[in-house]
Parts: sequence; C-alpha cells; structure tokens
Amino acid sequence: MPDDYRKPRRACVQKPFSCNNSTMIIIPFTSPEATLENAGGKGANLARLTRAGFDVPRGFIVSTAAYRAFVAENGLQALISSVLNGLDLHSPPDQLEAASAQIRAGFPAGLMNQETESALRAEYAALRPVIEEGAPSDPVNSSAPGETSRSTVFGLSSSVGLSVAVRSSATAEDLPDLSFAGQQDTYLNIIGEAQVLKAVVDCWSSLWTARAIGYRMRNNLGGQAAKTGVKSLETFDSLALAVIVQELVPSEVSGVLFTANPLTGLLSESVVNATFGLGEALVSGQVEPDHFVVDSLSGAINEVTLGA
Repeated sequence: MPDDYRKPRRACVQKPFSCNNSTMIIIPFTSPEATLENAGGKGANLARLTRAGFDVPRGFIVSTAAYRAFVAENGLQALISSVLNGLDLHSPPDQLEAASAQIRAGFPAGLMNQETESALRAEYAALRPVIEEGAPSDPVNSSAPGETSRSTVFGLSSSVGLSVAVRSSATAEDLPDLSFAGQQDTYLNIIGEAQVLKAVVDCWSSLWTARAIGYRMRNNLGGQAAKTGVKSLETFDSLALAVIVQELVPSEVSGVLFTANPLTGLLSESVVNATFGLGEALVSGQVEPDHFVVDSLSGAINEVTLGA
C-alpha cells in the first residue's frame, strides 16, 4: 500500500474531531463519547478505565465512522456482500479462507480520505516520545525524579515516532455472551506515520478474517448470520471496526486476569495467565503460560501451574 492514502474527492466526514458520535474520526481515551457503537468493545472499555483514573498507556481510538467511510468510498460493501453470499454455516474452512482473502485484498487496494489520514497523522505525532534531557514528560507517563520515562525506554528521536500497538476493536466483541477474543488482528511495534496508516487499514480488513466470519456464523450473530456472517445485508452498517493506536509498553512480563474462574465459573476465584515478554504470544496461543488461581477476597494463591 502506498504511503499516501489520500484520494481527491469531496470528503464524507467534514469535522474529524467532532463530538457527534456518527462523524467523529478520532476519539480520545478521555472522551465520555466513547461507546460500543463508535469505539468498539475494547476501545469503549479503555476509555472507561482512563476516565476512572487507571494508568492506561497513552493512545486514541480511530472510530467506526472512519471504517465505514473507507468501505463506502472504496466500494467494498458490494464486494463483501457478494463474497459472503457464497457462504453458509456448513462452509468448510478452506472456503472461509478463500472468501476472507478475497475480501481482505480489497482493503490495501483502497485509499483513505484526506480527513481521516490527516487526523491520524496529527494524533500519532502527538504521541511522539520526548527524549531530550530535561524536557517535560507527558502527564500520563510522568516519572519520578531519577526514573526513566516509558517513552525514553524506546530510545527514539521525536522525528521517528513512538512505537505503538495498533489494535482492533469491533462493535461485536467484549459482549456479555460473546468475547470475540483473537478473532481480529493486532499489530505490535509499529513505528512511523506510514506504517501506522497501513496497520490501521490492515486492522479494518481483519474484521473479515476467516475465523471472524466463521465465529459470527457459529454464534448466530443476527438473524441471517448462518448465511452471511453478518446480521443481514440490509443492516450491514451495524458491523464495523474501530482501531486503537496505543503506546507500546515494552513489558518484561504480560498476563491476562479473569475475575471469575473461567473453568469452574466460581466468582470467588480469580485466574491469572502470565508469560515473559509481550502479551501477543499469550493471547494468540503461541505459548503455554504460567497459571495462577487466586482467592479473590484474601489474595491467597490457591494453585500454581508453570507453563512450558
């Protein structure tokens, strides 16, 4: 995909930073306007955590309005609908893979409108690390005297850009009865404006991975999901993807916390799965993590199983 995603056309989104939920392109983590509809499940929850005062790594959300604009302006809706019409609940995995590849090929061939590109570039630039000695640190990532700030760890000049994670956040994920965990893609260690733009488009296309299409079918997401993998052709716009662009923390250890035991359903037990390094290997199933079962009230560790 070329570095310049701009396409000369009258933009469908006139106010990139509008607080109107239907047209907002960029949603800050601090915004009370972040919802499942415009920020996806992961994005809406990160915004809630930020507003509650938790130490959330800096970032922003590229709203579902940007995804819908990209799909509409590049004629991808007709392609997606046509390909999905050839599938049903009993389609074999290789047919799902072929359908996914056909749909996803349309995304890197598309062009991002100028409003979305400009908003993305500006917000990413605002995340650039400050490494000059004595320079003021970011208020979110401020360090105590003598400590090294998060941004300094990367050793990047402000002209290069911050290393970020570009994360998918679908409108049909983190739901009470459907997690959609691992169905869309995440890209780590993305550096530079051109690479961030490319990763955002790649995230958009991951709404149509074979596993995501099959997952929607198997879980009967909407009345015609068994046929198409979406709610229905008439309500195509109800399925969309927001994208999170977030400062990457070079973690020594990463983990996932379950506030109820997922194997037994006990609310009195929490479960922690942890591994060394970044969390992507853990959540994608590439490693067998250390497993801890913890009493939620006392904090006592009831069970420890070391990973491979």
